Formats: sequence, C-alpha cells, structure tokens
Amino acid sequence: MEDKQTLLALARRVIACRISGDDPFHCDIPDSEALAVKTGAFVTITSCGKLRGCIGYLEPIAPLYKSVMDNADNIVLRNGGRRPLQAQEMDDLHIEISLLTQPEPIDSIEHISVGQHGILLRKGHRQAVFLPQVLVENGWSVEEALAQLAEKAGLGPTGWQKQCRISRFAATVFTGQQCRPESLLLHSAA
Repeated sequence: MEDKQTLLALARRVIACRISGDDPFHCDIPDSEALAVKTGAFVTITSCGKLRGCIGYLEPIAPLYKSVMDNADNIVLRNGGRRPLQAQEMDDLHIEISLLTQPEPIDSIEHISVGQHGILLRKGHRQAVFLPQVLVENGWSVEEALAQLAEKAGLGPTGWQKQCRISRFAATVFTGQQCRPESLLLHSAA
C-alpha cells in the first residue's frame, strides 16, 4: 500500500512541477524493490470527471517509478490536443495508475474477459490499446471494444477481423486524489 501511495504522490508531484515550470524529476525516490521493477504502466488523469490524459508504456522498458513519472510528465507535455493542465486544477485532479502484465498474443477473442483483460490491437505500423477498465466503463463487449480499437488505429470498425494481431493483458489499478507531493523530499539545489 505504501508503494501505491508513493507512486500516486510521484505522479502528482511531476504534474505540479511541470505546470509551475519547476524540474519535475528532482525528488528522492524511496528505496523499494517493488518501485525498481520494470513493468508496463499507464497514468490516467481526470479533472472534474473529464479525461485530461492517459499515457503509458505497454512494455516493461523502465523501472516502475520512472514509468509513472515519465507518463505523468507526458500527460502535461503531450495531452493529445486537450487544453493544457492548469495550476488551479491541481486540487481536483484524480490520478489513476495501471500496472500492466506483459501483453500476450491470443489466437481467439474468446480468451479475452471483459473486466479482466485489456486489449492491444496491431496491424503493420498501426496499433491501439484499451486498458481493462475502458471496456467496463463503456459497457462494451469484446467485439465492440475491438471495433472501437480498429477505428482508433485507423483501420475501420471491421479492421480487427483482417489479419490483426490481438494481445491481452491484465492490470492492477489504483487511484488517488488526496495524495500530496509534499510527502516527497526535494533535492536541495546546489
């Protein structure tokens, strides 16, 4: 539980620093083996119930704490055409972190369970992904989610049926609104 709170506080700290123009990567990282493990991770930010950004790494390319920090920073820097985050939104930000298992290719969509699996769709250089909670939040069946993913990837709604590689993954999801970045010590400027 402490590591989850640390990750939520790190994400909030990075966002607050980036918005204020400070360096978001000057903070002490608690010594924890769990935070150093490489894993795929997504950060999702909402403000007043509206999506403000969702960015992540599907593959385990960086230690967990770094993945969370990088992706929180990327939401502020590259928020998909959304209005930039503002300092006055900080108190209303809701942060959700999803820790992912390694995506595994499947040979039948029957191996995907709504609420349990996220979906990665790939065809050539195009790809799209939905976290497990996206299917539940939208009330989609697996087929509906695949049609949405195919649209998202620019393949048309039936594109998933045409020689696409489909993978599934699971996620451990946790959220927090009241995690304050003050719990992380800043390196003293020298």
